[in-house]
Amino acid sequence: MAKNSKSGAPAVALPGFTDWLAAQPALAGDAADIGTVVQNFLSRYADLAPDPDLTNLDPARVAVLLDDAADFDPEMAAGCAEFLLMYLDFLRETGRWTGTEEALALAHDVAYHGAQGTDDDAAGIVIPSLSAADADAQAEGLPLWDHTLALLRWVGAGRNVTGTGLLRRNDIRAAAGCLGINAVGAAKRAPILEDGTPEDCVVVQSMNQLPRLANHWQALKLARFITVGSTRARLTPLGESVLAGDVGPGALARSMAFALFVGILADGDWFAAGLMPELRHSVLAAAGSADPPRLDAVSAAARTDVIGLATRLHAEIIEWADDGLVTLGEFVQVPGVLRDPLARAIGLVAEGDADFDTAGADRLPATPSAATYQLKVQVDGIRPPVWRRVEVPAELSLNAVHYVIQSLFDWEGYHMHAFRVGGRHGTTYQLPDPDAFAWGEPAKDETAVTLADVLKREKDKLVYEYDFGDSWEHTLTLEKVLPAAAPGTLPRCTAGRGLAPQEDTGGPWGWMDKVEAANGPVTPESEELRVWLGLHDGETLDPTEFNLADVERALKPLRPGSTS
Repeated sequence: MAKNSKSGAPAVALPGFTDWLAAQPALAGDAADIGTVVQNFLSRYADLAPDPDLTNLDPARVAVLLDDAADFDPEMAAGCAEFLLMYLDFLRETGRWTGTEEALALAHDVAYHGAQGTDDDAAGIVIPSLSAADADAQAEGLPLWDHTLALLRWVGAGRNVTGTGLLRRNDIRAAAGCLGINAVGAAKRAPILEDGTPEDCVVVQSMNQLPRLANHWQALKLARFITVGSTRARLTPLGESVLAGDVGPGALARSMAFALFVGILADGDWFAAGLMPELRHSVLAAAGSADPPRLDAVSAAARTDVIGLATRLHAEIIEWADDGLVTLGEFVQVPGVLRDPLARAIGLVAEGDADFDTAGADRLPATPSAATYQLKVQVDGIRPPVWRRVEVPAELSLNAVHYVIQSLFDWEGYHMHAFRVGGRHGTTYQLPDPDAFAWGEPAKDETAVTLADVLKREKDKLVYEYDFGDSWEHTLTLEKVLPAAAPGTLPRCTAGRGLAPQEDTGGPWGWMDKVEAANGPVTPESEELRVWLGLHDGETLDPTEFNLADVERALKPLRPGSTS
């Protein structure tokens, strides 16, 4: 094997990697440099083993090399870890990975952690050195292990979900029971249940009314144990490996804990002027440090609490303990096996990247497009006008178009939506929802219909409505039918105008009134509005503002092969 002249380490060959990078427009210009950095890193990796397999990286060895690099130059190490993530994506997407799903997930987590750098709060967390056997032993004693296995067994061959990816009401009781929660889903104002349900059972209309259950469901998706489509939730190959006993308790607990900690820390709670997220952060960081908080101090604060802040925090700590995320004795402490995922979650949230509510937001197909549609998407009823020009594959499903529009206008995606052709009394397309009640003709499944099915010639129009309360209607006009684009280049925004409206501002008229008030004379009401809109002193809203680079950045994760 030849030697790398700079490091003295064996030179390694990475067949196909540079070509894979070059095929992606966002990376093409840097493909050679990225390939060189990864090659040098893997040369050092190969130097640590007599017979290295570069398609089955050892997560522990990767962690050692990244830690050594961080000691020398943290910024360089973070960049190297980011490029290593690309290499792992390359191995997975091209089918070249030869190791287990568990090893790939762990290697990905190690590289991701390295790319995030070190957060100040995370630096205070004491992470013990545990062997795999010790980590498994600790994890098996945690409720988190039992709860995750119970949920995965319950999902089994698959479970139907609502159009927004939530559990159906009639499944809430069984799923909540996997976590030891006594709850049942029922329609609003349901009569008293007579099926043997205990009197203290909580009756909810949606799983989102059970934050613990909702957080676990989201964590299963983030940990890649389940996948949730437009109508059904299923186990992933990794989830099946867990049930087959091929994933150890330590690896499973760390993956789930990381996802749960992210959910807890990233919860933008309005309660008590938004202080709850900061309190959760402080308590969890301290619980993983050498100076954990005393439980009796938290309990005493709850007993003398006036505004309910400490009481709320105390109740949440009890829930964390129910899952084994913390142990309660004299002190509130995070178990040793879960310290590393806590540190990584704190670092991720500190970077502002904790946005994991993307179930169903699959990237666009990587196969060549039959044709490219140039669309003008305009938010109706706003002056000055707000529109975006975007190019997408003609065979794109309406469900995928939904995610494109959400990215074009920076919508947050937590309201329902529908597509319509032919006016108010035309055909409606939505995600299937078995629990929904429909007047008249039921909506057609938007996942089974493509743009080419509904827009057949130039100037044809399609209406997309988002948030049935505020009723943000967007008109999509087919401007041009262009030749097929290369895989990995679409969707692409080419032009636009106007500031995208903010969520929950009352529809077009409400938004225009708020822009006018925020930019007008200072009054107590306008000052309160400016704070709500996130404006600083002296800052105004420019209704004509449009930043193409920001929109392109939002679209990038939807492109096949994207590393975002």
